Amino acid sequence: MIINTDLFAFFRSKALERAATTTAYYNKAIRSLEEFLSTLNDSSIFPSEDVVVKWVLYLYICQFSTKSILLYFNSISALYRDALKEGIVPKNNIFGQLKPKIITVLDKSSVLDNDFHKLKVMMSSVQHLSGDAQIADDIITLSLLTGCRRSVKDIAALKKQDLLDTNKELSIILKRNINPRRKYIFNLHQHRLTIRQFEECVQNITSNLLIQYHIRQFGSMQDTLESYWAYAALLVGVSANKIVGYLGHAPKGIPLLSLCKPEYNGIDYVSITEIGSSLIKNPLRWYAMHLRYKVTYEELVERLSSIEGLTVPELFYPLNKIAKRIKKKLVFEEQPVISNIVFFHTRITDIIPLFRHISDLAWCYTTSGKYGTQYAAISDVSFHRFQEMIGHFTEDYESQISTNTISEGTDVKVSAGLFAGIEASLEKVETTDGNSILQLLYRSDNNFKWTVGIDHRLVIPKQRE
Repeated sequence: MIINTDLFAFFRSKALERAATTTAYYNKAIRSLEEFLSTLNDSSIFPSEDVVVKWVLYLYICQFSTKSILLYFNSISALYRDALKEGIVPKNNIFGQLKPKIITVLDKSSVLDNDFHKLKVMMSSVQHLSGDAQIADDIITLSLLTGCRRSVKDIAALKKQDLLDTNKELSIILKRNINPRRKYIFNLHQHRLTIRQFEECVQNITSNLLIQYHIRQFGSMQDTLESYWAYAALLVGVSANKIVGYLGHAPKGIPLLSLCKPEYNGIDYVSITEIGSSLIKNPLRWYAMHLRYKVTYEELVERLSSIEGLTVPELFYPLNKIAKRIKKKLVFEEQPVISNIVFFHTRITDIIPLFRHISDLAWCYTTSGKYGTQYAAISDVSFHRFQEMIGHFTEDYESQISTNTISEGTDVKVSAGLFAGIEASLEKVETTDGNSILQLLYRSDNNFKWTVGIDHRLVIPKQRE
């Protein structure tokens, strides 16, 4: 969204009029709000109840304590009152109306990042469990993978024919539990139990498993799983409004969501799969960020390296060396292959904590290009092809040819880059900055011989005819 720079300049000037310790908190609150607003789309308005609530929720997801959230909220509220007195902003009482609501929900117990981590540890430990504990783990995982649409009781009662549409993660669970001689997926002796006994059995084994891993519960098992699923959805970039609309209510473990208006039909099957995947696998993937106006790549790197305790992701900002003739002198300068686009390698759940520190410098691409949708991961195949096309490579790029298996005279073909398509023979292998450069002997159509140095990642063995 377009930020009212005059308003924030006023906020900063008023912050300076406070005591030194108060000024520090006020400036932190101003910077946090300004960074958050810069991630919103152009239709968002500040101040509005929706935007202020989303900002408070953003602070919660960024793991600010309840005390810090209230301190930031009160700081902006006080500065906004000053702006009202000066006639800088329209008259309204948004902060005054929201304050008692926010205090009420923050006083309630909420999912914390440590709780979420324990849940993920439990889900990844299923192979080390046995008996009812393993079944309970699979039931909970199946519920979370399918967006908590079914209760644990309904999942425990599933028959083999009930799950027709499965992905890889679901297939692993089914394979682990299905027995050809049993009609139910999970072996809980359903046929021997009354409905009430069965419900108690499912409740006991799932609840006991959470207790075993010291995972906090928020009301019923359904309430608990919805809370953790909603937390996972927030971490991958789904908007709070869509989460509330999807569940039909605010989950008990994230009471802040009760302040968000529901947005229906906002979470599709692909999104549910992405959320579930982040709970189980959460792999390192490539994403793209766009540097803001007049921000340089060097500024981004400097900011990231200055933050204590932050795991800095691998960055990829490919540069081409361009030759220019200035008078009689040949000068080389580096220019980005794609200006202002920086690729970074991280887990989807680490994106929000990362941009807490750099959102004033860059923003992350999403699947729809709008705030509140999933962060857009780049597929390995697409990123692999992109690197081949531009002739620049990341550390995890796997070459199609090994310098240990080829020798002088080997026939090869250049797959990409400036010399794409030429066929040549290998003269020798040289190492520059830890990277292998192949010196290739190429015979042109007019029978001239040329020697060119090619990055080994741009070369593939020539197919024998």
